[in-house]
Amino acid sequence: TSNGGGLFIEDQSNPTFENVQITGNTSNNYGGGVYIESNSNPTFENVQISSNTASGRGGGVYMDNHSSPLFDIVQITDNTASSDGGGVHVRGSESYPVLNNVVISNNSSSGNGGGIDISNCCGYVLLSISSSTISNNSASTGGGIGNNGNTVNVSYTTISGNTALTHGGGFYGVGGTLSMDHVEITD
Repeated sequence: TSNGGGLFIEDQSNPTFENVQITGNTSNNYGGGVYIESNSNPTFENVQISSNTASGRGGGVYMDNHSSPLFDIVQITDNTASSDGGGVHVRGSESYPVLNNVVISNNSSSGNGGGIDISNCCGYVLLSISSSTISNNSASTGGGIGNNGNTVNVSYTTISGNTALTHGGGFYGVGGTLSMDHVEITD
């Protein structure tokens, strides 16, 4: 598939996924596991998104264009992107994703954000992460999290064991706003 190897969600869709596994999917472009765009606000609860591959961005999850999904008790693991966002890629136009009790681990990208990449393309993003673990991800820059010009709020979260070839093993930021409260960043 071109986008959304496992799930393709768009045009003001607000589905709920509970106790679901999205595993082993491939996208020739964006969103190996899940693709979300165009004012869509899905809810993922107790979901596993693993071993997915995107030739472009968002090996596990790609979201764009006024989309604000909720991820609660979700594992995003072992996903790969040839470009940015091995686990998750978020970009523009007033998107406000929320990640609570999420494990983002063992994802990789050849570009920015092995675990999570937040792009400055196409408008404002506010990403909120709480009570989560971002570990053992790898990328060229921003092994755990890569942020280009957006707002990222992280609380009660561990960022550990992430690696980058050039800058920011745990976190890499250019512009934007970062708030961390009760966060541990370790080797």
